[in-house]
Amino acid sequence: MIHKIEALFELRQLPWLLSLGKGLDADRQDFYQRLIQLQYHIYELDKYLEETWKPDSKIISGLWSTCEDQLTGFGYRPEQIKSLLHSFYIYMQRELAIRKGKTPASLNIRAFYWHKSCDVKLMRQLVYDRYPEVTTQIPKSSWIAFDYMTEIMDDVEDLAEDLKAYNGNRLLFALRERNAAEVRSEYQAFLEWIVIRSGRDSHRWPGWMLDAFHFHVQALRQDLARVKLPDFVS
Repeated sequence: MIHKIEALFELRQLPWLLSLGKGLDADRQDFYQRLIQLQYHIYELDKYLEETWKPDSKIISGLWSTCEDQLTGFGYRPEQIKSLLHSFYIYMQRELAIRKGKTPASLNIRAFYWHKSCDVKLMRQLVYDRYPEVTTQIPKSSWIAFDYMTEIMDDVEDLAEDLKAYNGNRLLFALRERNAAEVRSEYQAFLEWIVIRSGRDSHRWPGWMLDAFHFHVQALRQDLARVKLPDFVS
């Protein structure tokens, strides 16, 4: 689980973002470990939902409370915690709605992926709150295109794995419910919108981040051109 979290943080550039904050390296490292701990509890909730078709509301409530407790440890008040977890709550409700027949494929693609990156946005918000000087180098709004792109990457890469889980891989549901050519067209158009949207963000990105974005976009163009519903392997 820790390796998965560190891979997520590295892809989303959280260590780099945190490095921009002022103060002692030891303090930043302690803060980073606390972010990992929070993400661990978020993944515990996510794991329970992925493995359970009929989840117990009491178990969900307990797992949710643990995440709230973690944020209390960061110094947030109850009303602030509710705001911080708002997008996460929306995404969780969308995953639960799958059990009632409303799949992610029926949702607007841009709105869906906005909330899908809720955990990363939460971690990033904690960094900006703890180190407000970071916003002068890269404002929160400069991550929009980057987050959309990496969420599409995740769904493409996890197609086969997510056949065995109950989760909100919108691409997988779209391929199940519509013909592949239509889905490819939808996702290719969305990717090109992301590239256009990046023009408002990328002037604040360091060169290596810009290079990484374009590298992943090129790979996604190739992947989406041939994406199809994977065969189920037990």
